[in-house]
Formats: sequence, C-alpha cells, structure tokens
Amino acid sequence: MFETPSLVFGLAVRSTPQTSFITPQKYSANEFKRDLAFAVEVSVVRAVGLE
Repeated sequence: MFETPSLVFGLAVRSTPQTSFITPQKYSANEFKRDLAFAVEVSVVRAVGLE
C-alpha cells in the first residue's frame, strides 16, 4: 500500500514530457520539489515500517 504513491510518482515523472519541467505554468519547480519530497518521505516511512 505504501509503495503506490512513490510508484505513481515515478510513473508520472517518466511519462511527463521533458518540456513540462522547463515550462513553469505546466509544472513548477516548487511542485516538483513538493512531489519529490513526498516520494522520499513515503520511501522513508516504508523503510522504517519494514524495520
């Protein structure tokens, strides 16, 4: 269950055209940082939960 958000995030990154990272109105750097931080947080929570 915990793997789903990071998996979805990974798929979203891979399926997103590179131009969206350059075009602010489509996907801003702040949104990318927020999503990346969320994915990292989920991974940490999952790792801690498996310990």
